Amino acid sequence: MKLKPGAGLLVGRSREQVRAEALRLEADAEAFPGDRGEILCEAAGLWHRLGESDRALDLCARAIACGEEGVGFARLRRMEVFAAEERWEEFEAELGALRSGRIGIGPAHLVAELLESLGRYRAALEFYDLACAPLRTDLDRIDPDDLPRYLVQFESAEGRARTRAALGIAPDDLDAVVARSYEEESEPFNGVDCAAPQPVAGPPVAAFVPRSDLARAYGRGVLLPGELASDEPAHYFGVLEREWWAFGGRIALLPVRLDDYLGFAARAVADPRSGRTCEEYLRHLLERRVALAWPPRRNAPCWCGAAAKYKKCCGSLWRPGR
Repeated sequence: MKLKPGAGLLVGRSREQVRAEALRLEADAEAFPGDRGEILCEAAGLWHRLGESDRALDLCARAIACGEEGVGFARLRRMEVFAAEERWEEFEAELGALRSGRIGIGPAHLVAELLESLGRYRAALEFYDLACAPLRTDLDRIDPDDLPRYLVQFESAEGRARTRAALGIAPDDLDAVVARSYEEESEPFNGVDCAAPQPVAGPPVAAFVPRSDLARAYGRGVLLPGELASDEPAHYFGVLEREWWAFGGRIALLPVRLDDYLGFAARAVADPRSGRTCEEYLRHLLERRVALAWPPRRNAPCWCGAAAKYKKCCGSLWRPGR
């Protein structure tokens, strides 16, 4: 299978603009050493889509040298280049390196998506399993009524269910949770069917950055407009609670994971700081059925992703009449 050339994604931006963005990212990589690997991977994605695969591969090699989680993203980027150019031997070498090393949840999910798109379902399942590991470990300790809310933070479980079905593997407990989440997410919130794409410019559909990604999103200057521009969880989630209670009805929430968002922007050759990029990403999320309901029950896990009940977490930050 041959992937479509990345140059076809240069919609709405000139090659000069994309080149300038790639060069800016390379400069940022030197200015922010703590995020160097991740930034180099973003730049590599842009060079690849400009058709400069050698430069993209060189940046990936530099990202790998940085170590940490950037290694997984860099090897993923190299796999994308090799797949697009049908360099399958090198593709397999990168895949083997990922199997033998440590890989985080974010890159594991994206590697699984790439493998699934290539029809490599057995290998995709291997990496979806890695990305789902936290959920699978806690599955027996979670209140069954709260499983769909918990699941939405690990969308890799959806990919896992798809690939298992494609391989003819009988559903297990986690697959059953995925099926159940589809049923709950298809229920209308205030007349909005969250199983289908909906307008994203306000209630009854709203987006948020999970607690685990808040500080990094703030540091990168993305996804936190206006009053929400803060790395303090109490401020950020308090503002959201206040706005949603003021709306006065149930809302469909879209959790925006930073790594997934940055990967989406890179694949689309789009500026992650752009409001248009964010809107397109939210439509992408709705198509993948990752909305959840707000407000949760008082004793349900908090929607922000914290390991606490809603009533003791974001539910304590704001209430009508305060």
